[in-house]
Amino acid sequence: PAPSLTRLLVAFFASMAWLSGTAYVVCLGSDVINRRWGVPQAFLGLTLVAVGTSWPNLMASVITARDGRGAIAVSNALGSNVQNVFFVLAGPLWVSVLLNGSYVADGSDILTSVLWMGITLAFTVAAVAYEGFRLKCWAGWSFMAVYAAYLVQATVLA
Repeated sequence: PAPSLTRLLVAFFASMAWLSGTAYVVCLGSDVINRRWGVPQAFLGLTLVAVGTSWPNLMASVITARDGRGAIAVSNALGSNVQNVFFVLAGPLWVSVLLNGSYVADGSDILTSVLWMGITLAFTVAAVAYEGFRLKCWAGWSFMAVYAAYLVQATVLA
């Protein structure tokens, strides 16, 4: 029998709580690494925290794609990123505001971030469209090169 709507909602919100909780712990851990060893927070956020919060979604997409369900894998990748931004990121911020009062984000590099998002989106659309909406090996390596350039810009050149 199909699970009830109540059971599905409880499972959804429980999983969001777990994701938010673990994301918060990963962020706390990255703060400790920053204070102890001086690793820049931008680098930790772009590597450790990004991988830590996205790894389960990546594995689910890889398993689904290998099973021949590419459309579901792409939908999962897009949906999980939206979910991470609106639920997983929001949870720790709410906790921070409840515990510490107001939260003020430093937006001094917002223009650079928006430009990089635009460059990445344009490159991704062009690479996928060029191959007839199929991802080839060269595209994956190109995406890694764009990410490496972004890491250098965000951590070394910033």
